[in-house]
Amino acid sequence: FGSPGRKLSVFKAPPFKRRFYQAMDMRAYFKPKNTIPKNGKQTSAPSTEKRKAVAGIFCKQKQKRPRPGIARVCANPRRLVTWNANGLLPRMKSYRDVNSIRLFLQEHDPDVICIQEARIKAKCNNPKAKVGSKDRRDRTKPSDSELTQEIKNSLQVFSEYVTFWSLADGRKAGTATFVHKRLFNGEENVQVARSVSEAIDSTQEVKRAQREGRFQFIQFKDFDLVNTYVPNCGWTKEQKLVRQEWDEDMKLLLSKRKEKTSKPLIWTGDLNVAHTSFDSTNEHFFRNEWDRDSKRHSSKESYNLAIPPEDRGIPGFSDNERKRFQDLLDTGELFDAWRKINPTSSAKFSAEDAAFTWRGTPAVQNRFKARFEGMGQRLDYFLISKSIADKLEDCKILGYGTQRLGFLGSDHCPVILHLRSWDSTEREKIKTHKT
Repeated sequence: FGSPGRKLSVFKAPPFKRRFYQAMDMRAYFKPKNTIPKNGKQTSAPSTEKRKAVAGIFCKQKQKRPRPGIARVCANPRRLVTWNANGLLPRMKSYRDVNSIRLFLQEHDPDVICIQEARIKAKCNNPKAKVGSKDRRDRTKPSDSELTQEIKNSLQVFSEYVTFWSLADGRKAGTATFVHKRLFNGEENVQVARSVSEAIDSTQEVKRAQREGRFQFIQFKDFDLVNTYVPNCGWTKEQKLVRQEWDEDMKLLLSKRKEKTSKPLIWTGDLNVAHTSFDSTNEHFFRNEWDRDSKRHSSKESYNLAIPPEDRGIPGFSDNERKRFQDLLDTGELFDAWRKINPTSSAKFSAEDAAFTWRGTPAVQNRFKARFEGMGQRLDYFLISKSIADKLEDCKILGYGTQRLGFLGSDHCPVILHLRSWDSTEREKIKTHKT
């Protein structure tokens, strides 16, 4: 190989390639740089296309990953999970939490995982950009500074899934949807919208809450999926106004969508409302709680004088929130999947039962008790179109107990939805269904 006496110290090809090139005597591919053959004539190196063509014979071509906004699926998901992670980065930094997630995926094998409160910064070309700045961001990708090698290694627990992100400027809110790769084979498109305006093809301005990555609208073959992290109503008038605007936007989405299509809808996520008095362990306590931690009100009496009766109570329990939530169910013709399986007429659940998706944080010191310790609320839902009520097979809350067993390190536990299979006859029935 090569000219007599010529040194080949720059020959760094692996053995299997070396044998190939030696057999073919393709010496031009591995000529040392800045050297001239003994005949004094400089020969040009082969073109990049030719190199790739030859190398492709023995090297497996790298598979192109689907673009963040568009993927391809061949089947509808049948097992869907929703989970408020209370910060995906803290979960990925904890070996115990990562191991719990790995065991969870092995046991339940979900097709789709909807994550809320990812708390990962969106990618920005300006590394010094501050929250709220006008720097352009790619909300479909995490910031490079967030994905340390430790986080990348931990995220391998989701290696069998394609990830769709919707992220905020800073470590606030944010959602992610993981779709299993077994659903992909190149027959249908999955389109993802990250704001209500984008979902309904509207030119109206995107509200602040939606710029925080709280919304994902994903189109599957026979139904649409909405993954949301609804803003907390809070105690102030400004926070209550943000929540009211959010509910109005969601009502607009449901009404506009119903005008355009009869395609079924599944709405999931942390909806930050306890729909009925049965959706908490301490209804009386939560309804009578007041803004005691701030300095806005000196006493409960002054709080009651400043706040209308329909807005009183801990966020998620006021009359106005529950009324608007019921209005959304009526507008979208949706029903609560878990409540359908567990009607209020059944026996009342105890605080230890798997009936509440949020649990109060235990006290750090055993001799003290935290204010909400041992209490629970049901804030995470699967809302399903009535047109596919017969598709509901089961819906379970997978965490239980005041010690938050099965919560995977978060203060919210996963909820899983099981759907029956979709065949062609039933799909045609759904498409022609008129409400």
